[in-house]
Amino acid sequence: TLINGPTGVLSPAQYASNAIDIDGADDYITIPANPAYDVATGTVEFWARPNALAVGNNMCMLGVRGTGGSRYSFHITPDNIGFWNGSNFYTFASSFAAGTWYHFAFVCNGSETLIHINGQEVGSFSALFGSGNGQPLIIGRVIEATQFEPFNGAIDEVRLWNVMRSEAEIQA
Repeated sequence: TLINGPTGVLSPAQYASNAIDIDGADDYITIPANPAYDVATGTVEFWARPNALAVGNNMCMLGVRGTGGSRYSFHITPDNIGFWNGSNFYTFASSFAAGTWYHFAFVCNGSETLIHINGQEVGSFSALFGSGNGQPLIIGRVIEATQFEPFNGAIDEVRLWNVMRSEAEIQA
């Protein structure tokens, strides 16, 4: 089931241009910590459109990560997608272009984290979500002792699921 959301209710974002536009400087969204975010297995999915991409500029799209630890955060550069689980940073090679919308879904199944881009499973990280509990959901940057890795672009339709969604469910 969708965490903290009614089943079967469509988001108004599907009917209008309601994406969060993040400027890469001082914009971000903080959603207070909730135990429902502390899943060991499940699915995180969202749409992202980077406005600018530069080699070496690791932008954090979103994460459940704060001063008390990390569950996960997902990052993008022109040539990879990144995953931080509180212990290690993992990357998966894939090309991304500024100004293009991408649908990301990350499915942690208890033995690895599967990567879906635009509805297709493209690979995996040989890692699980981290163990950091009680952290906020941050969209658009990392916030720990300092703020860093700001995202420049738009984020839409963020969904956190406490179930492992299949490729068919993600495509639907």
